[in-house]
Amino acid sequence: PARGSGQPALGGARILLVEDNPTNQVVARGVLEPAGALVTVAENGQQAVDLVRAAPDAFDLVLMDVQMPVMDGFEATRILRQQLGLRIPILAMSAGVLDTERSRCVECGMDGFIAKPVDYAQMLAAIAGHLHAGAAPGQARSPAPAQA
Repeated sequence: PARGSGQPALGGARILLVEDNPTNQVVARGVLEPAGALVTVAENGQQAVDLVRAAPDAFDLVLMDVQMPVMDGFEATRILRQQLGLRIPILAMSAGVLDTERSRCVECGMDGFIAKPVDYAQMLAAIAGHLHAGAAPGQARSPAPAQA
């Protein structure tokens, strides 16, 4: 039974939240952390690139706002993919629901798209789906030990 398993939806996943809006940061953390995620916040794409460059294996998934000052999500994703070789899922978060923006997300190497205003149940489901898609059972890079 999924409900009674006691395992948080995102059990120990290390998520890099790239979001310049302080209110959105607080709200996203308020959804992700109770679901079991360990959240690190970057306020723009440049901070995200710097964090990943400093610790390439520190994160399991990136939530990337698209429109930000300093460096936007498209440019940051291109650098993470092409220069740093990051292979973990990167999900765009954007109010832009136009097909052109979605195709730009795919072109720069993003794996999915979460529309703003965010439906947090859908966001958690999308994150969980991407986290589990890349990991074979028993092979998840989670700090939680297997039950003895």
